[in-house]
Amino acid sequence: MKCDECSARARARKKCESHYRRMMRTQRGRGKVTRWTDKIPDLWLIPEDGVTDELAVELAASGERRVRLTHNERRLATAHILAHDGTPSLVYERLGLTSMSAARSLVERVRASDIHYR
Repeated sequence: MKCDECSARARARKKCESHYRRMMRTQRGRGKVTRWTDKIPDLWLIPEDGVTDELAVELAASGERRVRLTHNERRLATAHILAHDGTPSLVYERLGLTSMSAARSLVERVRASDIHYR
């Protein structure tokens, strides 16, 4: 593949290294190129509806299949995983969190709020 602006070889982004760096430098802080700073949407989180779906919590905590959960259901599923000798990496894997640091943070919040699950 060739660069859009010169005849140098380019990768899939259609710009050679020097033109890509130049583009990133000139567009810094303009909001046009923000893919590294945009918040990652959490597709496995649904808005709070005031109802706790125990079956969804059980399915998510057991790892049988992934389900969409509210914040409270996610906290309960985390407490369930931790009650059965789970780790933050297991919480990350079963609940489909966006990052490992989000899993650690959720585990710390559940432990701090002293949520217990059977």
